[in-house]
Amino acid sequence: MNCLSTAGKSSYGIDNSQNKNLNLTADNDEKKYSVKIVRQVKSDPPSLSLMVVSGCYQVPEGEKVDRF
Repeated sequence: MNCLSTAGKSSYGIDNSQNKNLNLTADNDEKKYSVKIVRQVKSDPPSLSLMVVSGCYQVPEGEKVDRF
């Protein structure tokens, strides 16, 4: 199943860093969201980094976003 439909694009492969991390990026322009997953190969222990971006999300009135 392709969740990106025809409105999306994706990329997969090794980055240019010294660590040669494995990257997966998937964008959906129609639904205005994106996800980037990085496998940090040389970390001890190896780890995943996950970033999700949504162009549609709005903080509810009177609320604050905790940034870290």
